[in-house]
Amino acid sequence: MELVRMKTKILSLVVLLMGLSTLLQAQLLSLSNQFPTENGTVTVIMDANFGNKGLLNATPSNVYVHTGVITNLSTSPTSWRYVKFSQNFNQPNPSLQATSLGNNRWQFTITDIRNFYGVPAGEQIQKITILFRNGAGTQVQRNADGSDMYIQVYGSGLQTAITNPFKAPTFTPTTESISKTLGESISISAAASQSANMRLYYNGAQIASQNGVTSISATPTITAAGQQLIKVEADNGGTPVADSIEFFVTPATVVEALPNGMQDGANYSNDQTSVTLVLYAPNKTSVAVVGDFNNWTQTLQHQMKRTPDGLRYWVTINGLTPGNEYAYQYVIDNNLQVADYMTEKILDPWNDPYINAAPYTNRYPNLKAYPTGKASGAVSVLEPGKATYNWSAATTGFQKPDKRNLVVYELLLRDFVANSSWNTLRDTLAYISKLGVNAIHLMPFTEFEGNNSWGYNPAFMFATDKFYGPENTLKEFIDSCHGRGIAVILDLVLNHQFGLSPMVQMYWDAANNRPAANSPWFNTEAKHPFNVGYDMNHEAPATAKFVEDVMRHWLTKFKLDGFRWDLSKGFTQTFNTDAGAWSQYDQSRVNIWQRIYNQSQAISPNCYMILEHLGVDQEEATLANMGMLLWGKMTDQYNEASMGYTGSSSNFERAFHTTRWSSFGGNNTPHLMAYAESHDEERLAFKNVRFGNSGPSHNTKSLSVYARRMQSVAAFLFTTPGPKMMWQFGELSYDSSINMCENFTIGDCRTSPKPPAWAMPNPLSPASPINYNANTFRRTQRDMFGKIISLRTKYPSYLPTFVTNDVDFSLNGAFKWQRIKSNALKLVVMGNFDVQAQSGIVQFPTTGTWYVYAHNLQAFETFTAVNAGLSASGITINAGAESQTFNLPAGAFIIFTDKDVTAVVTQFTFTGNGNWSNPANWQGGNIPPSVLPAGSTITVNPTAGGESVLDVSLTVQQGATLQVAAGKTLRITGNLIRQ
Repeated sequence: MELVRMKTKILSLVVLLMGLSTLLQAQLLSLSNQFPTENGTVTVIMDANFGNKGLLNATPSNVYVHTGVITNLSTSPTSWRYVKFSQNFNQPNPSLQATSLGNNRWQFTITDIRNFYGVPAGEQIQKITILFRNGAGTQVQRNADGSDMYIQVYGSGLQTAITNPFKAPTFTPTTESISKTLGESISISAAASQSANMRLYYNGAQIASQNGVTSISATPTITAAGQQLIKVEADNGGTPVADSIEFFVTPATVVEALPNGMQDGANYSNDQTSVTLVLYAPNKTSVAVVGDFNNWTQTLQHQMKRTPDGLRYWVTINGLTPGNEYAYQYVIDNNLQVADYMTEKILDPWNDPYINAAPYTNRYPNLKAYPTGKASGAVSVLEPGKATYNWSAATTGFQKPDKRNLVVYELLLRDFVANSSWNTLRDTLAYISKLGVNAIHLMPFTEFEGNNSWGYNPAFMFATDKFYGPENTLKEFIDSCHGRGIAVILDLVLNHQFGLSPMVQMYWDAANNRPAANSPWFNTEAKHPFNVGYDMNHEAPATAKFVEDVMRHWLTKFKLDGFRWDLSKGFTQTFNTDAGAWSQYDQSRVNIWQRIYNQSQAISPNCYMILEHLGVDQEEATLANMGMLLWGKMTDQYNEASMGYTGSSSNFERAFHTTRWSSFGGNNTPHLMAYAESHDEERLAFKNVRFGNSGPSHNTKSLSVYARRMQSVAAFLFTTPGPKMMWQFGELSYDSSINMCENFTIGDCRTSPKPPAWAMPNPLSPASPINYNANTFRRTQRDMFGKIISLRTKYPSYLPTFVTNDVDFSLNGAFKWQRIKSNALKLVVMGNFDVQAQSGIVQFPTTGTWYVYAHNLQAFETFTAVNAGLSASGITINAGAESQTFNLPAGAFIIFTDKDVTAVVTQFTFTGNGNWSNPANWQGGNIPPSVLPAGSTITVNPTAGGESVLDVSLTVQQGATLQVAAGKTLRITGNLIRQ
C-alpha cells in the first residue's frame, strides 16, 4: 500500500451535486437491475455529468472500469477484494473497457457477479466497488466527495429501496442534494424486488398505498421547513422490509447584525461553553452548520443568520464542553457542504489514517477520529477550552535579528528528520545553532493536500498540517528557536489555493471547471503564466482582508517572526501570458506589496517580509526600498565556480546589492538575500559529482575536493553584505539530486521525499545508513560554514561591516577577491576557484597587521605573497601600501580581518525583565554559579574545543554581566531564570 493516499487536486471531487439531478431524472450510477444479487447480472451506467465529473468530455473509446468487491472479510471501505485492474503496467485491460452511450455516459455489464470476481463460495459479497478511468488512469470518475463508488449487493428475499430522490453511491448511501422550499412539491418513487404490498410515507403520513406491485410513487407538497422523512415499506407475507431517506428544507434566512466583537471564524465565549461562528459568504442564500453537536443533521436551531449587508452568516452554538473537540461543516444553499476555511484544524478522511501509521507511531497523539458515515471531504474542528501554550520569556522578550544581517537556514521538515515531526526537529537545534545561522525558514506547514508534499498546494491557511504533529509542538519548536536567538520564518503560499480549499469550492463554475466570476477571492483565470492551482485576486477587498487575517494569525498566535512569500511576482492583476512581460516592472503589483507590507508591520513591527520575486532589478529595488527582502538566486554562478569552471558564468558580482541595482541610480539598501542553493535548485554537490572539472591532483568530482571547494563558496557568499540563505544540508555537501526518486533513481521526482543527511542509503549495507555528519570531509565543511557565518551573527559590534556599501571586488575569473570595509571591521577575502594554482593581485585597505580569520589550506599547502610590503608570520601578515600578489592552491580561500577577532571579549549585560543587552550572541541556557547577583561579572573562556557546556541552572539578577571570549561558544543545557 502507498505511504499516503493523496487528496485529489481537482476541485469537482469535493463539490456536491446540485438539485439538477432531480430535475433531469438522471444520476451518477444507474443499474439495469435495482437489486443485484451475488449470482445475478447487472449493467452499470455511469453518467460523467454527475459526481466528480472526472471523465467529463473524455474520449468515448478510452474508458475502463477498475472494480472489486467488499465482502464480509473486508476490514474497511477501502478494503477491496478480488480486484479487476483496469491497467497492468500502464496498459489498459481490454476486458474491462466500458461502452460509450454518448453524452458522457458509459456502461459496463457484470455477468454472474460471484463468478466474474472469482469470490469463493461461503464468502458473502456485500458491495461492488467500481471506478471508471481513462486508459492512462489520469482521469477517474468518482463520487462528488472524491470517494469510491459502491453498488449494494442484495440477498434473494424481498428488498425495497427509494429510487427518487436519488442516493449517491457512497459506501453508506447518502441522499444527493435536494434543494426544495416551502410550498414546492417533491417527486418520490420506490421499488421492490418482488411483487408486494407497498406504502409510501412522508413525515409520518401515508401518501400512497398499492398492493401486488413492484413500484410506487407520489408527489406530496412540502408544508413545513426543517427535517423531512421519506419512507417506503413493502410486505409480501414474509418479513416486511423498509427503506428511508431524510433531507432538510431550509427556512427563510433571518437577517440580524453581527454581535459586537465577533470576527470571522470561531469566537469562543469566556467560559468556553459556546462559540459564535462567523462565515464570510456574500451572494449566498442560506448557510447552516452540521456537526457532532447536532448528529450531523440540519436543524432549525443551527441555521445561520445573515448580516444586513449580506456579506456574512453567523450562529451561536451553546452547550459545548470545554476540552472536547467538535467536528463540523457548513451547508451552503442546501447543496454544498464544506469545512470552515478559517478553521485551525481539519480532519481528513484520505490522509489522517497514515499520520500515526508505522513507522510514525504516536506522531499526533489522540488524533480525533473522522466522522465516517456522517460527513465527506475535509471537516473543520472546534476546540473550546483548547490547552493554552505558555510562551517562555525567550519568546516574549525575543529581539529579532537585524533583517539586513539575517543568515537563514531553509529546510523542509519532511526531509530534514526521519519521522518528520516538530519534536524531532526541535532536538536538532543544537546542530543548526552551531552553524551560526540566526533564522530558520520552514517550507509551508499550513494544511496542504495530502501528507507527502512540499506544501505549496495549500488548502487551509489557518491550520497546521497534522502530519508534522500537534500545533503546540510547533509552538515549542518556535520557543526553543527563540531561546537560541534564532528567528522562525514561514514560507507563506498565497498566490494560489487548491481544490480542497472551501474558498474555492464555495464559488465554483462547474461548467468551465474554474472559480466562478462572483468569487470574492479568485480570478476565473490565472493572470500570469507560472500559476498553479487557482489564482488569487490580490486587488479584491476580500482577498486583502484574508491575507491580513492570515498574517495576524501566524504572527500573533504562533509568534512567528515573518514570512517568505512564495511566487510573489504572481501577486498581480496585470494579465500576461508571456513570462518575459510578466517579469517587467508592474506598478499595480508594487502597490499590492506596499499594502501587504504595511499590513504586516502594523501587526508585528519589524517582522520579515522576504519575496521570491526574481523580477527585474527596478521593481526589486523599489520593493527593497520599502523594507522588503528579495531572494537573490546565485546558484549557477556559485555552482560554476565550485565545479572549477571560471569564465564569466562564475561571476559572483550580482550577490552585491549595490552592484545589482546600480543601473537604477544605485540602491544602498542591503536587502538582497543572495543564496547558492534553495529548495528549487539542483544541489551544488550533485553537479560537482556529475560535471566537475579536473586539474593536476585536483578532481572536483571527489568528495574531499568538492567539500573543500564549498568552503570557498561559503567564504565569499557569507561575507558579502546583506542577508543570506542556505538550503538544508548544503553545509554537508548533500550530493543526491533534487530529482532523486524514492527508489534512488533520478527522474521526474523533484518533490518526492529525500533521505535526511543523517541516514543516507548505503548500497553496500542497506541496514546501516550513512551519516554525512560523521564524515570527516563533510564535518570539516560544516564547521567552516559555522565559523564563517558566526563572524557576522556572533559579534553585533561588527554589524556595520555586513550591511555596508563600501565594497570592492574582482569576481570575474578564477582568482577572486572582495574587500568589505567599515570602521567596525574590515575584511579581505580571496580564493582560487581554478583546478590548479593561480595568482591574483590584492591591495589591503589599510597597512599594518592583518589576521587570518579562516582558511581551508591543508597542512602541506601554503600561500605565497610576493611584494616587499608584505611579511607573513603565523596567522598574521604585515601589509604595506603596495598591492600584493598572492598565489593560492586550487580550491583554497583565506579570510583576513583587520582585527584579531579571537581576542575580543563579548559581554552580556542583564537589564531586567529577561532582556539582554546583546541577545543575538546568546547560545541558550545558563551558567554557574546558581545565582549571578546584580553588579557581578562572570567570564567564560573555554580553552579546549572552543566550546563550554554548562549543565546547572542559574538565576540571573538585573545588572549582572556575563562575558564570553570571542571565537568561543557557550552552550547551556540547564534552566535560565532571569530576574
